[in-house]
Amino acid sequence: MADPILVTVLTADGTVLTGKGYYYGCRVASTASAGSAIVYDNTAASGTVIDDVRALAAESRGEQFKHGVRVATGIHVDLTNAEHVTVWYSKSPT
Repeated sequence: MADPILVTVLTADGTVLTGKGYYYGCRVASTASAGSAIVYDNTAASGTVIDDVRALAAESRGEQFKHGVRVATGIHVDLTNAEHVTVWYSKSPT
């Protein structure tokens, strides 16, 4: 049985997963200015970028990966001018 897809909403930079797993996508809602969510395979805003979603001012935009993107270290999201970001992911089985 596949691991369930989890959902986390962030209103600031943050780590949604520590350890191995799969990233299925995100949706970022920008403020009055253009915003972005840069997603890293890490537990900090550095290392391998696995997604970069940009939204125009007062817009919501996202991306989804049907089979997921495998991550080795974790999933960390760096937000700029965003009200929030919704992230879909799963943990690897232990």
